[in-house]
Amino acid sequence: QQLLVELHHAADLGQLSLVFQPKLDLRSRRYAGAEVLVRWNSPVFGAVSPGEFIPIAEDAGLIRSIGKWVLREAVRSIATCQSRAGSGCRLAVNVSAAQLASETFVSWLEHLLDAEGVSGSCLELEITESALMASTHVAATRLSQLRALGVSITLDDFGTGYSTFSHLRQLPIDAIKIAPDFIADVNAAAGSGRLVAAMVTMARALDLNVVAEGIETDVQAAFLTRLGCDVGQGYLFARPMDNTALEAWLRTPGRLAGTAI
Repeated sequence: QQLLVELHHAADLGQLSLVFQPKLDLRSRRYAGAEVLVRWNSPVFGAVSPGEFIPIAEDAGLIRSIGKWVLREAVRSIATCQSRAGSGCRLAVNVSAAQLASETFVSWLEHLLDAEGVSGSCLELEITESALMASTHVAATRLSQLRALGVSITLDDFGTGYSTFSHLRQLPIDAIKIAPDFIADVNAAAGSGRLVAAMVTMARALDLNVVAEGIETDVQAAFLTRLGCDVGQGYLFARPMDNTALEAWLRTPGRLAGTAI
């Protein structure tokens, strides 16, 4: 189809771009880094939703090349931030199952970090449950190699996949990120609130940090803070924005924030 044809050349033609959604420490409300998200502005189709083009990229085998582009640009953004601010530059990037399965992925990332002079501790990789559960042994090995670079690992969309307590114990991860669907329901559904509380309890038992994604109301933020969630992300705090807008957001009077990307 035509969308796939256009997508093949999107990165090379400069049609892809990055936006950043800030994450906040829920207790202090200080800036805790940002998640990197990719956007595609096609000259033929206009702004194409990631929900539309990412599945197409996965089916067509393009997700590795797009994922590499995103990681490369994210690491360069960190390097630029470090040259200005010196510290406090931390980005989270989504990694696909295909990237994780690649035997050369870790060495490629190590070379990228070295080439840009970026510490692995400035990079967080978010990986879905389904990607990790596809092959627990391979995933555990790959994640251990990534963590040896100083990179932290977050299990993304937690609660939507097939993780069990025993699975999580086997995986070298640093945090879980609770899926937005669970966060959306805590306002109205007591059952959903109890489920989120159970997730936090399980994470604490495994000495994992907890990130809550999709926070849109003060009620949700207050509930998650009481539960002890570490980091929050969502429209209540900020929508995804480009580099310039992020820097302006961080300079907003009264904003408790770290350094800008």
